[in-house]
Amino acid sequence: MSDYLDDYLKPTKRFTRVHHAYLVNKRISCQAKVLFLLLLEFYQFNKNGIHPSQSYLAECMNLKNRRSVHNYMKELRKEYLIEWEQIIKKSGTANHYYLDQDNMRRIKNKRKAVAKSLERKAVVVQLQIVKDKMNG
Repeated sequence: MSDYLDDYLKPTKRFTRVHHAYLVNKRISCQAKVLFLLLLEFYQFNKNGIHPSQSYLAECMNLKNRRSVHNYMKELRKEYLIEWEQIIKKSGTANHYYLDQDNMRRIKNKRKAVAKSLERKAVVVQLQIVKDKMNG
């Protein structure tokens, strides 16, 4: 029995190390913390973005659907622990998740640029509607 516990309490391979502050000081749910630990496990082996499916993550966490995983992802993003972007593939779309600051900054800047361009388009459309009404 003690060998069994030692394997879990003092692992020698495939373990995830995280600073205590991530688990205690962040105002996120317990499920979001477990999700963060799962993502850290993937991140140890691939520093350039990880892409586990939300269905797989839901299965690992014993959740009934992947929508819950998405909600916990939003919690992590709100606390600046994770960022993601959607990648279009031949077989559909996939999310790439990033935990490093450089990629997180890159994605935030990309989102701001897209929002800014959409805002400009909205203003142009509104001006066109006003002009049409004045002429018509």
